[in-house]
Amino acid sequence: MSELRTDFGPLPGAEQERVITAMITPFDTDGRLNRDSAQELAAWLVGHGSDGLVLAGTTGESPTLLADEQLDLFDVVREAVGKDVLLIAGTGSNSTEEAVSLTRQADRRESVDGFLVVSPYYNKPSQFGIGHYYREVGAATERPVMLYNIPGRTGRLVELDTVSRLVEDSVVTAVKDATGNTDMAAALHGRFGSDLSIFSGDDSLNLDFARVGAVGAVSVASHWAGREIGQMLGAYFSGDEARAEQIQAALEPSSRFESTHTDEAGTEHDTPNPIPTKVMMSHVLGSQVVGNCLPPMIASPGEMRYLRSRAPEILANLAAAMDHDAAPARS
Repeated sequence: MSELRTDFGPLPGAEQERVITAMITPFDTDGRLNRDSAQELAAWLVGHGSDGLVLAGTTGESPTLLADEQLDLFDVVREAVGKDVLLIAGTGSNSTEEAVSLTRQADRRESVDGFLVVSPYYNKPSQFGIGHYYREVGAATERPVMLYNIPGRTGRLVELDTVSRLVEDSVVTAVKDATGNTDMAAALHGRFGSDLSIFSGDDSLNLDFARVGAVGAVSVASHWAGREIGQMLGAYFSGDEARAEQIQAALEPSSRFESTHTDEAGTEHDTPNPIPTKVMMSHVLGSQVVGNCLPPMIASPGEMRYLRSRAPEILANLAAAMDHDAAPARS
């Protein structure tokens, strides 16, 4: 286990982790955590551009994971990637008690560096209730907490004033912003500067977030484009904005692939994340490694055929745009 971190900024003598992959969770044929495949996938991601990993987030299908599986996932991935890779555990819930309990259990096992905590979903609490939830979770650990703001999935925006109070009181030290625009990120960076680590939660806006003060991205497309996203952010932070824009344009099809798709005939396919990501990584690593998504995160046979046909095209076009070889598919 790495030394206890107090935030998601750089450790002494280390660079800021910029590309953090929200890792899919591999399942076996019975729909349960495949520990060996999780280790193989995690090691592959770290070797292909991921500076860190989020485990059991939305992309990791946390709503359908058992609590014991989440805890096992944290342990086996740490074993696979070693002590120096940033690991962030998804421990949010629509129940404050459950979020606190899972955070406390993961904290005691010492496999992770910090926690990604999504705001309470479905029950639409008040801003006071959201703030209370984060304070209770924060009190369960001395490790840093990243607030995950994704109103499209939770049904409730964590408002600017709520986030600001949590930062001021040192309850959260980072924010993953998936609000759909950079307005709140810009306001938070203007208020807190380097005291708050902001991460893009939307691959299509990664460069825009960097422009308003984000230090990196908690990414989905980094499953197959981690190196390219790292190169894009590296170019921007080194002052080569033209190169950053060029790479971001090359990454646009990967960003679109994560969600709803419209094919050449104009037919819209509703295939939300993590369905496309598992299709892509099944192409790259093999379906025996990745497994299927668990219901209700499933798509129709026609939509799956469409995704499977698009995956190699996405990889080939990205490779051509970046002038390097596509990630080879495993037979």
